[in-house]
Amino acid sequence: MDQISLYLEKFKTIGSKREKVFKIVHDAVKSETGIELTKEEVRVDNSIKISKSGSEKAEIFLNKKKIEERISRDLEREFNITGGKGII
Repeated sequence: MDQISLYLEKFKTIGSKREKVFKIVHDAVKSETGIELTKEEVRVDNSIKISKSGSEKAEIFLNKKKIEERISRDLEREFNITGGKGII
């Protein structure tokens, strides 16, 4: 039974990391553009994909460099991850 709980614990850890990454992305986009993101609009895999359309998509694109810098800085602070260039 302990083996199953250890196995399931891995998924809990993955989920909490994704939640933290979503919060970092959400905060960066909101800070730089004022645009609110929902969890459905952000996909986190090896990269971060934001699904917006129209003027909000254009606003995110225009501020992409500032958003990436903030996400990179916050990821480094939270997870000790360096780099992050081109993540969105």
